[in-house]
Amino acid sequence: MRIYRQSVCYPKANIELLFDVIIERLASEEPDEYRLLYSCGDFFIDGHAPESFIDKLSISVSLAFYPLDLSINRKNGTIQINNSQEIIERWETKKKELLQENAGEYLLTYISQMDTILRDVNAMQSAIEKNFIFINLFVIPLSIDSPVYCLKMSQLHIPSGQYGERLLFNGKFMLEEEENEDSTLLSFDGRAARYSITSDGSPHKDNFRAKVSYFISSEMKTIDDIYADTYLLSEDEGGKESLFQSIRIHYLRN
Repeated sequence: MRIYRQSVCYPKANIELLFDVIIERLASEEPDEYRLLYSCGDFFIDGHAPESFIDKLSISVSLAFYPLDLSINRKNGTIQINNSQEIIERWETKKKELLQENAGEYLLTYISQMDTILRDVNAMQSAIEKNFIFINLFVIPLSIDSPVYCLKMSQLHIPSGQYGERLLFNGKFMLEEEENEDSTLLSFDGRAARYSITSDGSPHKDNFRAKVSYFISSEMKTIDDIYADTYLLSEDEGGKESLFQSIRIHYLRN
């Protein structure tokens, strides 16, 4: 079992989200896939335990997802949820608790939205792929026991919490040894574009750049730390970069 601490910072909104990710390897009968148990805990917002009703509700509902039993295809990174029925049952129990403890139109709207996701396996999988940063950076592009696989890829998905979607970056992976030879550095540099419609109906395009660094243990052949920074590129200032989202994932060493 490995425990990672993940922080996500949104500089413009001046918000930092922090929580722990627990990963446990499970046995798999399929040679082309690996399997793991994924859980989260100890949530903090700007260094404090959640205080507002909305934040507490969001975290309480998200716990219905965990633990997640996932199988990941080594060749194409596709995800399969092995315990979807358990998640649905946990959600139904959690929903009853929420309705007994709280009331209000917002709660009913939120529950309706979560029903749409957690009662349908495809919607559940889509939500995980679009919103779970750790899974997109750690699980999909890189087999835990086969880091070199990533060198064959030229794309990386990074969820954007502010947009509620993930951006597809096209770029290049580079592999190099660290000076201390205890770890290997795998870096990615890529570009992405997001298209939207403004309030007056005009098309708009935002350009982004992602710089990602994977620090891989040379002895264990698994990821210890991930740094992933996303920059918004300004068109009118010669492509000047401004930090849009900063992600830090650290393996909690003993």
